[in-house]
Amino acid sequence: MIVTVMTNAEPAQTVAPISGLCEHFHECGGCPLQDQTPAEYRARKIQTVLAPFARDFPDLTAENIQKTFIPFGKRRRTTISAFLTEDQYVYGYKQARSHKIFSLRQCGALTPRLEKSVIAFGTLLKELIPKDIQVKIEATDCENGVDLRVRGAPEISRKRADRLRERLTTEQPEIIRLCWSDTVMHQTHTPIIRLSDGVTGAFQPGVFLQPSREGQEILQSLTQAALTGLRKKQQIADLFCGAGVLGLPFAEKFGVRVSGFDSEKTAETLLRQSLSDAGLQDQYHFKCRDLFRDPLSEAELKIFDAVLVNPPRQGAQAQSEKLARSGVKKIVMISCNPQTAARDGAILARAGYIIKRFDLLDQFPFTDHCECVISFEKSALRR
Repeated sequence: MIVTVMTNAEPAQTVAPISGLCEHFHECGGCPLQDQTPAEYRARKIQTVLAPFARDFPDLTAENIQKTFIPFGKRRRTTISAFLTEDQYVYGYKQARSHKIFSLRQCGALTPRLEKSVIAFGTLLKELIPKDIQVKIEATDCENGVDLRVRGAPEISRKRADRLRERLTTEQPEIIRLCWSDTVMHQTHTPIIRLSDGVTGAFQPGVFLQPSREGQEILQSLTQAALTGLRKKQQIADLFCGAGVLGLPFAEKFGVRVSGFDSEKTAETLLRQSLSDAGLQDQYHFKCRDLFRDPLSEAELKIFDAVLVNPPRQGAQAQSEKLARSGVKKIVMISCNPQTAARDGAILARAGYIIKRFDLLDQFPFTDHCECVISFEKSALRR
């Protein structure tokens, strides 16, 4: 059994999701928990996060973890499907437990601007896609407007493209860019995303963003709280850094030297340009590296005073094994999959790391998906 020590636990923070059923509740597979009471919903989320940790971290309980629930209606990104046949056009999400698409009339999970834009765009798209080909529409609510990318549709004629641009300009000015596959078809402004308080970047389709602005800000606050006391010129590693949203505030606000590692090329382009624009390229160093195949070694990790690790759903087992042997004093794990977080956390615990704080963050209202932020410190007895 692995015994975890929890210290200085604060009262749980809860912001209850908005109750009420969407008109698509019985057909959509997206938000299946809308019919639960707030108490049932919170209990289910807590159980979803804690259950994988029960074996190796038995003292983690609902009472000594922190909890934050993002309200409904904050999602800033989504993917819509469209399909046209001889006698039917459907534009929406997949039905529950099915590959069939239903026609979307509303989506209260999205920000109001994104909901309005994606639903209205469905009317324009009907005239432009061929029959019997499923098309995907990736939509992102950026700081200054909505960015859309249509994938899977063949090229359209210049005349149709001109007509589409005209209608977007006059009827949907909130859509500031439309990409047709990888070609920019329409653009009135460069879509901008905020990476940290003073750093913005030019958004590119395919760059991973946290589901909500609020969620990103909370994750930034939680990681900063976990690593209070870092001094200027100390060093942290930002592993699986993406566009750098978790590590950047340390470089921008506190003068900490940050080394970011990721293999995502689109995010690398955005991050490098943003660092240059903000004058932080000497404070935050990025290196393109596949941490699944080539995790940082114990020797490479020893130079860092702390490590942020934010892997995708499959977790970071190989990197966690290196971290466990590195002796790095502080590690903050951010995970969207409690199962792999528990597995990777157990690797650290067996090497003498203890959990100092555990946060549940619900960015996916009315679903079983949930995130956790876990602050580990190396036990003085095992250093």
